[in-house]
Formats: sequence, C-alpha cells, structure tokens
Amino acid sequence: MIQPFGTVIRGSGDGTIALTEYATAPNLTVLGITFTPGDNALEGYSISTPTLTYGARGYRADVDYSQSDAFFSGVVAPHTSVTLDYAYEVDKSQLNPATLTVHIGLEDFTWTGDLAGKLLPPPPPRFGSS
Repeated sequence: MIQPFGTVIRGSGDGTIALTEYATAPNLTVLGITFTPGDNALEGYSISTPTLTYGARGYRADVDYSQSDAFFSGVVAPHTSVTLDYAYEVDKSQLNPATLTVHIGLEDFTWTGDLAGKLLPPPPPRFGSS
C-alpha cells in the first residue's frame, strides 16, 4: 500500500499508521511515526525500523540508532497509540522525492513524494530561551 506523505494509512484490521512528528538539523532528520492498533494489540517486536530512501536514485538513508526508538519492546494496547522516533542521516533538503516504508510483521506501509515540503522549519526560539 503506497500513499502520499501526509496520509494516514489504515492497516489490515482497523489500525492506523501516521507520520505525526519531525525534527530536523543539518544532515539529520527525525521522523515520529504514530502506531494505533485496532482491536488487537501491537507487539513491539513486530515493528521493524522503517527504511527511508531519497533522491531520484533512491539512496537509502542511514539510521542514527543513538537517536531512534529502533528497538521498541513494549506492547501497544488496542485503540491506544504510541509514537516512535526514527533518526536518519540525511538533510531535509534532499527529501524530494523520498519514500518511507514501515514494516510491521509481514505488512509494508509506504509513503512517497515530497517529504521535504511536509517538514516545516522549526519555530524560532522563544524569547529568553537558550
């Protein structure tokens, strides 16, 4: 199942997967993916680290495991949500086009298109913050 970025993807059953958060820094993009199972719990071991490819040639972005929730071992109860962060060693400017594939068990869920356009710049720092 392939959808454009910004789409909430419905899995088999009534669970959903959505790209809900992000953070960017030079040469680093962190994507938050929210998993919401339907009637059945989602076992953490069935969620593999998503793959991110970018550019016309489909280069695979390296995962920065030190900043990722790559080894989630919990259980997501039915009809609740968990957001896991995955960090990739790629600059936001290179993410058009991009493809992000999430692997859950034997199912793949894929977004494709202009990911850079979906990642707005972070807000300016608040007055008095360091």
